[in-house]
Amino acid sequence: ILATPLTRGGQRVGVIAQAITVASLSLQIASKGEQLGIVPYILYGNDRVLAHPSLIDWKPGNGDSAALPSLARVNDAVLREIWNENLRFDASFFVDLSHSEGFGVDLDGRRYVFAQRKVDSYGAVPWIVGAYIPTSVVRDLHTRLINVVVGAAGVLVLTALMAGWIGRMTSLPVRRLAAAARQVRSEIGRAHV
Repeated sequence: ILATPLTRGGQRVGVIAQAITVASLSLQIASKGEQLGIVPYILYGNDRVLAHPSLIDWKPGNGDSAALPSLARVNDAVLREIWNENLRFDASFFVDLSHSEGFGVDLDGRRYVFAQRKVDSYGAVPWIVGAYIPTSVVRDLHTRLINVVVGAAGVLVLTALMAGWIGRMTSLPVRRLAAAARQVRSEIGRAHV
């Protein structure tokens, strides 16, 4: 629930409150995450999960006594290890955003890159809004990008060679005509001498 106080003349006259369920917010971020190929999340502090794709069907009382599920109860082994310093590696080179944090988690031989930002404007407990992606996906994208660049360079070279060949073939009749004209002029010049 987000609450905004209403004031008139410096006096508080009411509050506007907006409510969204954990499941609904999770569904919204899950659909965006699926489109982008990332796993998004919103943490409430360091230990409660406000939104995550695995919480689309979550309801309060599903085995967790708190209003929000704990990080340990979320069905995501990678996210559960987000604060484990023993599994972390520096990935700040990957995330170049102001006011954001970039790091990685190495779990069971697979590496994941995280980007997240702390948001303090929604209440006393900060929200941590972020996402992670397996480094294998990043490598695949990098490989595809290199293949596209190499392919484009090959097409460019082939186009230049084709343009040169077409230019030579197109100019061949003109060069033959010019040679014939020089020969005719040379024959005419000898005839007058």
